[in-house]
Amino acid sequence: MILSSAGAVAHSPFRIDKLRARLAGVDAAVTGLTAHFIHVIETTRELTPQERTQLDGLLGPGAGNVAWPPDDDGRVLLVVPRAGTISPWSSK
Repeated sequence: MILSSAGAVAHSPFRIDKLRARLAGVDAAVTGLTAHFIHVIETTRELTPQERTQLDGLLGPGAGNVAWPPDDDGRVLLVVPRAGTISPWSSK
């Protein structure tokens, strides 16, 4: 089973405003922008509510506080590592 959870905000409000302004220069239809870390977790079974709460606590501040996938009409762009990339966390 694959779980996904939005994590903490990825950029400061200043950085988001700067990125939004650049994107609006490319496409005037861009009116908003958010950036969050997304955690993808593989489990062998569905987690209990208590386990999910504990997992969100381990993932750090903000984990589980944002709907993922988003339920609005906006577009989602995921930026992910290249296939085959080994994370420094993989050995921890």
